[in-house]
Amino acid sequence: MAARMARLAVLTALALALSGLEQLLPAPSALPGIKLGLANLAVVIALYRYGARDALLVSTARILLASFMFSNLSGMLYSLAGGLCALGAMALVYRCRAFSPIGVSALGGFAHNAAQLAVAAFAVRTAHFAAYFPILAFLGLASGILNGWVANLSLKRLHFP
Repeated sequence: MAARMARLAVLTALALALSGLEQLLPAPSALPGIKLGLANLAVVIALYRYGARDALLVSTARILLASFMFSNLSGMLYSLAGGLCALGAMALVYRCRAFSPIGVSALGGFAHNAAQLAVAAFAVRTAHFAAYFPILAFLGLASGILNGWVANLSLKRLHFP
Protein backbone atom coordinates (compact mmCIF):
# COMPACT_ATOMS: atom_id res chain seq x y z
CA MET A 1 0.00 0.00 0.00
CA ALA A 2 2.72 2.48 0.97
CA ALA A 3 4.80 1.64 -2.09
CA ARG A 4 1.80 2.20 -4.39
CA MET A 5 1.03 5.55 -2.75
CA ALA A 6 4.68 6.58 -3.12
CA ARG A 7 4.58 5.69 -6.83
CA LEU A 8 1.34 7.64 -7.29
CA ALA A 9 2.97 10.60 -5.55
CA VAL A 10 5.92 10.34 -7.94
CA LEU A 11 3.52 10.25 -10.91
CA THR A 12 1.69 13.28 -9.52
CA ALA A 13 4.98 15.12 -9.08
CA LEU A 14 5.94 14.18 -12.65
CA ALA A 15 2.60 15.48 -13.94
CA LEU A 16 3.04 18.71 -11.98
CA ALA A 17 6.61 19.16 -13.26
CA LEU A 18 5.41 18.58 -16.84
CA SER A 19 2.67 21.18 -16.28
CA GLY A 20 5.29 23.64 -15.11
CA LEU A 21 7.53 22.85 -18.07
CA GLU A 22 4.61 23.40 -20.40
CA GLN A 23 4.12 26.88 -18.94
CA LEU A 24 7.66 27.73 -20.06
CA LEU A 25 7.28 26.47 -23.62
CA PRO A 26 5.99 28.72 -26.39
CA ALA A 27 2.40 28.02 -27.42
CA PRO A 28 2.25 25.40 -30.20
CA SER A 29 -0.60 27.31 -31.85
CA ALA A 30 -1.86 30.86 -32.26
CA LEU A 31 -5.16 29.77 -30.69
CA PRO A 32 -5.40 30.74 -27.02
CA GLY A 33 -5.17 27.94 -24.47
CA ILE A 34 -3.67 25.32 -26.78
CA LYS A 35 -1.08 23.19 -24.99
CA LEU A 36 0.63 19.88 -25.60
CA GLY A 37 -0.93 18.24 -22.55
CA LEU A 38 2.36 16.77 -21.37
CA ALA A 39 0.98 16.06 -17.90
CA ASN A 40 -1.36 13.52 -19.48
CA LEU A 41 1.69 11.27 -19.86
CA ALA A 42 1.69 10.59 -16.11
CA VAL A 43 -2.07 10.07 -16.08
CA VAL A 44 -1.91 7.47 -18.88
CA ILE A 45 0.89 5.65 -17.05
CA ALA A 46 -1.16 5.70 -13.83
CA LEU A 47 -4.21 4.40 -15.71
CA TYR A 48 -2.28 1.47 -17.18
CA ARG A 49 -0.30 0.63 -14.05
CA TYR A 50 -2.86 1.24 -11.29
CA GLY A 51 -6.31 1.67 -12.84
CA ALA A 52 -8.86 4.43 -13.26
CA ARG A 53 -9.33 5.28 -9.58
CA ASP A 54 -5.64 5.94 -9.02
CA ALA A 55 -5.33 7.78 -12.34
CA LEU A 56 -8.18 10.00 -11.12
CA LEU A 57 -6.18 10.79 -7.97
CA VAL A 58 -3.08 11.68 -10.01
CA SER A 59 -5.05 13.78 -12.48
CA THR A 60 -7.11 15.67 -9.90
CA ALA A 61 -4.15 16.35 -7.63
CA ARG A 62 -2.10 17.61 -10.57
CA ILE A 63 -4.89 19.87 -11.82
CA LEU A 64 -5.51 21.40 -8.39
CA LEU A 65 -1.83 21.89 -7.59
CA ALA A 66 -0.97 23.26 -11.04
CA SER A 67 -3.94 25.62 -10.91
CA PHE A 68 -2.83 27.01 -7.57
CA MET A 69 0.72 27.43 -8.85
CA PHE A 70 0.27 28.56 -12.47
CA SER A 71 -3.33 29.64 -13.04
CA ASN A 72 -6.49 31.02 -11.48
CA LEU A 73 -9.99 29.81 -10.60
CA SER A 74 -11.34 29.93 -14.16
CA GLY A 75 -8.27 28.08 -15.40
CA MET A 76 -8.86 25.47 -12.72
CA LEU A 77 -12.47 25.01 -13.82
CA TYR A 78 -11.48 24.58 -17.47
CA SER A 79 -8.71 22.17 -16.49
CA LEU A 80 -11.00 20.14 -14.25
CA ALA A 81 -13.66 19.90 -16.96
CA GLY A 82 -11.14 18.87 -19.59
CA GLY A 83 -9.12 16.57 -17.36
CA LEU A 84 -12.07 14.72 -15.85
CA CYS A 85 -13.80 14.30 -19.19
CA ALA A 86 -10.56 13.09 -20.77
CA LEU A 87 -9.92 10.62 -17.97
CA GLY A 88 -13.50 9.34 -18.13
CA ALA A 89 -13.20 8.71 -21.87
CA MET A 90 -9.77 7.12 -21.49
CA ALA A 91 -10.93 4.87 -18.64
CA LEU A 92 -13.88 3.60 -20.69
CA VAL A 93 -11.73 2.78 -23.70
CA TYR A 94 -8.96 1.33 -21.53
CA ARG A 95 -11.47 -1.00 -19.92
CA CYS A 96 -12.44 -2.61 -23.21
CA ARG A 97 -8.73 -3.27 -24.02
CA ALA A 98 -9.31 -2.47 -27.70
CA PHE A 99 -6.71 0.31 -27.91
CA SER A 100 -3.07 0.78 -27.03
CA PRO A 101 -1.95 3.65 -24.79
CA ILE A 102 -1.55 5.67 -27.99
CA GLY A 103 -5.23 5.30 -28.92
CA VAL A 104 -6.37 5.82 -25.33
CA SER A 105 -4.33 9.00 -25.02
CA ALA A 106 -5.52 10.28 -28.42
CA LEU A 107 -9.12 9.92 -27.27
CA GLY A 108 -8.19 11.71 -24.05
CA GLY A 109 -6.73 14.65 -25.96
CA PHE A 110 -9.83 14.87 -28.11
CA ALA A 111 -12.21 14.63 -25.12
CA HIS A 112 -10.20 17.20 -23.16
CA ASN A 113 -10.50 19.81 -25.91
CA ALA A 114 -14.17 19.01 -26.55
CA ALA A 115 -14.99 19.45 -22.84
CA GLN A 116 -13.11 22.72 -22.57
CA LEU A 117 -14.80 24.04 -25.69
CA ALA A 118 -18.20 23.10 -24.25
CA VAL A 119 -17.38 24.91 -20.98
CA ALA A 120 -16.23 27.99 -22.90
CA ALA A 121 -19.41 28.01 -25.02
CA PHE A 122 -21.52 27.70 -21.86
CA ALA A 123 -19.55 30.37 -19.98
CA VAL A 124 -19.88 32.97 -22.73
CA ARG A 125 -23.31 31.79 -23.83
CA THR A 126 -22.46 31.59 -27.51
CA ALA A 127 -22.02 28.83 -30.04
CA HIS A 128 -19.37 30.73 -32.00
CA PHE A 129 -16.74 28.53 -30.39
CA ALA A 130 -17.99 25.64 -32.52
CA ALA A 131 -15.93 27.04 -35.40
CA TYR A 132 -12.79 26.09 -33.46
CA PHE A 133 -13.89 22.50 -32.95
CA PRO A 134 -12.24 20.95 -36.05
CA ILE A 135 -8.93 22.61 -35.21
CA LEU A 136 -9.15 21.68 -31.54
CA ALA A 137 -10.18 18.12 -32.40
CA PHE A 138 -7.16 17.71 -34.66
CA LEU A 139 -4.74 19.27 -32.16
CA GLY A 140 -6.17 17.19 -29.30
CA LEU A 141 -5.77 14.00 -31.29
CA ALA A 142 -2.24 14.94 -32.40
CA SER A 143 -1.02 15.82 -28.90
CA GLY A 144 -2.77 12.73 -27.52
CA ILE A 145 -0.97 10.53 -30.04
CA LEU A 146 2.38 12.10 -29.13
CA ASN A 147 1.79 11.70 -25.38
CA GLY A 148 0.43 8.18 -25.89
CA TRP A 149 3.51 7.20 -27.87
CA VAL A 150 5.78 8.43 -25.06
CA ALA A 151 3.57 6.73 -22.44
CA ASN A 152 3.68 3.48 -24.41
CA LEU A 153 7.49 3.59 -24.55
CA SER A 154 7.64 4.43 -20.84
CA LEU A 155 5.29 1.61 -19.87
CA LYS A 156 7.48 -0.87 -21.73
CA ARG A 157 10.63 0.38 -20.02
CA LEU A 158 9.40 1.11 -16.49
CA HIS A 159 9.40 -1.97 -14.30
CA PHE A 160 7.20 -1.33 -11.30
CA PRO A 161 4.01 -3.01 -10.19
